[in-house]
Amino acid sequence: MTPLFSHPLPRRRFLRTTSAGAAWMATARLPALPAPERPNLVVIAADDLGFADLGCHGSEIHTPNLDRLAAGGARFAQGYAFPRCCPSRAALLTGRTPHEAGLGFMVTHEQPPRANPPAYQGFLRAGVPTLAERLRAAGYRTCLSGKWHVGEHRPHWPCDRGFESSFGLLGGAASYFDPSGSRAQSRRRRLFRDDREISLDPGRDFYFTDEIARAAVGQIEAGAADPRPLFLYLAFTAPHWPLHARAEDIGLYRNRYRAGWDEVRAQRHRRQVRLGLVDPAWGLAPRDPGVPAWSAVPDPEERAHHMAVYAAQLHRLDHQVGRVLDALARAGRRGNALILFVSDNGGDPSLPPVTDPSLQRYDPALLGGPLSYTGYGPGWAQVSNTPFRRHKRFAHEGGIAIPFLANGPGFVSGGDWRRDPATVLDVVPTCLAAAGIAPASGEALPGRDLRTPPPAGAPFTCGWEHMGNRAYRDGDHKLVAADGGPWELYDVSRDRAEGDNLAAREPARLAALVAAYEGWARRTGVLPWPVALDGSFG
Repeated sequence: MTPLFSHPLPRRRFLRTTSAGAAWMATARLPALPAPERPNLVVIAADDLGFADLGCHGSEIHTPNLDRLAAGGARFAQGYAFPRCCPSRAALLTGRTPHEAGLGFMVTHEQPPRANPPAYQGFLRAGVPTLAERLRAAGYRTCLSGKWHVGEHRPHWPCDRGFESSFGLLGGAASYFDPSGSRAQSRRRRLFRDDREISLDPGRDFYFTDEIARAAVGQIEAGAADPRPLFLYLAFTAPHWPLHARAEDIGLYRNRYRAGWDEVRAQRHRRQVRLGLVDPAWGLAPRDPGVPAWSAVPDPEERAHHMAVYAAQLHRLDHQVGRVLDALARAGRRGNALILFVSDNGGDPSLPPVTDPSLQRYDPALLGGPLSYTGYGPGWAQVSNTPFRRHKRFAHEGGIAIPFLANGPGFVSGGDWRRDPATVLDVVPTCLAAAGIAPASGEALPGRDLRTPPPAGAPFTCGWEHMGNRAYRDGDHKLVAADGGPWELYDVSRDRAEGDNLAAREPARLAALVAAYEGWARRTGVLPWPVALDGSFG
């Protein structure tokens, strides 16, 4: 196997190839905190992990490392992402809304990129600095291991946008057993290390979740003697489809889901109520359209097996988070580490497109292994998103509500839920404030430093849009619509499961929120969907 690391990009080459970072560095103020006091910063992102999938959020899946992070820090009952992976990761990395960052839709595959509206160009905008660029300019050592998916071509790679050590997948989901070589994929997946495209000889024991963690551990160990504080972006592809897991992990869950999605969802909901995560008055959203009652499912053994593999993928992710935390401790960097954990959207009901349909035919001996390539479907996606409606791609709660955990300086365990909303837009301002880095002159990020609760009486406002699915929240009231559908209005303080539509009963509030959404959309570059885009995106 090719060695994981090469020499970091020289500073002069970094500055030459990073126009956004160079422009920002010219106006940036240096950190106010002395270097020894600056925390190590670790941002962990899961892919398509639903609101209810962690143990600390009511799941039966064994996630002890993430649960310990939650117990020892802050767990946000109202964690939010954007409706899909690319937009959320763009917001997480820049602190800007996806449209302002250039990823209102998805990543472009074209090289050179074709002319499209700036909000939908398909890669991170020049002039919008990433968190890595800001931290590197302020003296941090910046590392990425995992999924990038915010720019497939140079000069939009991690090495161009502030990461001096990087390893992972340029685009979206891939085989966990052979990320660049599965015959299931219509487009070849590309892997990178620093400023080079690479190929891997995966070997019989290769598993991509483990490899992402192994690379991160190597990055931590390679900087053991480096006096600079560390920023690590650990971006897993799990538990996104395809359903691929190690056999020993699948075995732990093989019989767990035979009761079916209705019963498992009800069990998760009861645990969420006991944990204080959800209000029982919200109820449990009805099954999404197209999801049958479990008693009517013609192939229950197959469907139960799908969820067992999904659970195994998350089980393995949690184990690898523990492995990285242990490496931080060995390097003496765990004690003052600020760790943020998020997902990029809710659970996904879709099945992956494949070039070989035989890979989606059910064989109990093959499901979960390299000779299968499928997803867990809408019934289990709604279990992941318990107790909410809808799923990934929508701006209803099932598509945007996520687990959001914070551990480290400023996040002392209180044993209770943080009830103030937290979004992926808050990652950049929280990390910058913790590092003592002031925003550039005149800059106003939409997020906030999560270490301090918002001022009393300050309403939470946020907008969402993806492929015409849109929402706007002001305080406890949420405006939301599916693409082509009418506006709905909910009071999420008493009805976060979005069951009691107030639109007809509160026309004045509805009109005010529609106007607020339209103002937000104009400011951030949102265009009416469908947007005429040139090229291939994904």
